[in-house]
Amino acid sequence: GTAVLFTKPDSTVIRSATSYVTDGTDGSVYTITSGNQFSTNGRWYLQLQTTGIGAIYTSKKYRFKVG
Repeated sequence: GTAVLFTKPDSTVIRSATSYVTDGTDGSVYTITSGNQFSTNGRWYLQLQTTGIGAIYTSKKYRFKVG
């Protein structure tokens, strides 16, 4: 499966399941988050992770700020 990994400022990782926007061939996915998921202020990171046959693929980290 594919998931978005959100890393909080304290290094806790929140794994959020994804769904494809289309049929998946364009690589576009989305995830639904809860209203209080981003209640911790500070520097967060986002990565996309997908599993294949016998392998795990992880994107580079993208930084964003909350608060």
